[in-house]
Amino acid sequence: MKDKQTAQIHQDNAEKFYRQAQVQAEKNGDSELSGQLILQALKQERLLSNLGPQVVDFIKKG
Repeated sequence: MKDKQTAQIHQDNAEKFYRQAQVQAEKNGDSELSGQLILQALKQERLLSNLGPQVVDFIKKG
């Protein structure tokens, strides 16, 4: 159960960072901050150990 909760936390964090990155890039034009947020999202994805959808999938959908 704990692994499932941890995985969900990492997934939620990755999605949050991706959404923040999208806002920074599209609305604020801040590509540097957007890139940093994407790296944070990718770190969360790495922590997921390949469980669930990947941030790359979210980027492709966007």
